[in-house]
Amino acid sequence: MRKTLLIILTGILTSLFIFPFNLPVSADVNTKMIIAAFGLILFGYDIMRKRSFVISKDFLMFSLIAILVSVWSYLVITLNNTVDTSYAQYIISAWVWMGGAYTIVWLINAIHGKASVELISRYLIVVCVAQCILAYMMTIFPGLKSFVDSLMGNAADFMGDCVLPPYWSYWPILSIRLIPSRTARSRPSISSPS
Repeated sequence: MRKTLLIILTGILTSLFIFPFNLPVSADVNTKMIIAAFGLILFGYDIMRKRSFVISKDFLMFSLIAILVSVWSYLVITLNNTVDTSYAQYIISAWVWMGGAYTIVWLINAIHGKASVELISRYLIVVCVAQCILAYMMTIFPGLKSFVDSLMGNAADFMGDCVLPPYWSYWPILSIRLIPSRTARSRPSISSPS
């Protein structure tokens, strides 16, 4: 039972990492940033537990490339006198993604004893299917949509006012015949020249 609850919690955290949103209490902090902060704590815990500080060569190369992108973007912003600083802060965004991923992979490893590509892919598949089901259920039950919107802070500002038709309007799409009728399949006869 404990392992099942931990798997469900890890699935929820994976969803909050892959599909982040701002919380109602703070417009500046989203769920991915919170999970990345936990990743920093877990990274510190792993360093203390292993009594060694080792950073992989791949992570250093990744960070170096992200720093170069950020510096180059800042230089271009300064020279062109523009206000879009999104790429100048790329290194921070990249490290937030890495910190969040560290948390999720750490939890999967702690629960299952390993964190393989197949296992992580299964979590991602379940999260995406659950998000699709939740989105569809929100079109059917307005109370569920109100509840989810109340948790998501300013997500309506980000996503806009999405008005979907009622669920019964989808039924004509689902009832399309995929196999043509017998008359449509009959071919005209080709007579040979006499």
